[in-house]
Amino acid sequence: DKPIVDPHKVLQLQTSISTESREGVDVFLGKVIAAGGREHREAKDYGFMYYREFEDPDGNLFNIMWMDPVASEIGPDAFMAQQTTKP
Repeated sequence: DKPIVDPHKVLQLQTSISTESREGVDVFLGKVIAAGGREHREAKDYGFMYYREFEDPDGNLFNIMWMDPVASEIGPDAFMAQQTTKP
């Protein structure tokens, strides 16, 4: 009973996919572009997390991301605090 949206005009759902490495994000996005997708925004790099957004040819929006496993375990704030206290 719900209307079906046009993903070129309305964001209904955003899916996030993770990789095991920062480099894996760029490799994955390269494959997306080769298959007809396009980058939606510039890459975001927070040190502990790196991600890129893309649209598939139908207009659906996705994230491909990597997060440092330590930051994932202890939390981004604690991870960044450790980074600033190292010599």
